Amino acid sequence: GHYCLKHKPNEYGFHRRQSTYTGIKHENEREADCFAANLVMPESMVRDEIKKYPFLKSDSAAILSLRFGVSTSAMRNRLKNMSIIK
Repeated sequence: GHYCLKHKPNEYGFHRRQSTYTGIKHENEREADCFAANLVMPESMVRDEIKKYPFLKSDSAAILSLRFGVSTSAMRNRLKNMSIIK
């Protein structure tokens, strides 16, 4: 995401470490996270999975994370951003 968004290479590590200590992510880090989420968990595909398997709503993050090959926390954040879970 950083590469495609043309962020400066020397910024990547700094912003990641900064967010670890403060809990606050720099704008470049948020942009890269959003880019990655859209790339590996496209909204249309996530919604299609939930339509095909309605039972996913009960424990959607854990099951969908396996289907998309991402961490449960990444999927949980994606579902929150899509207003599917709170």
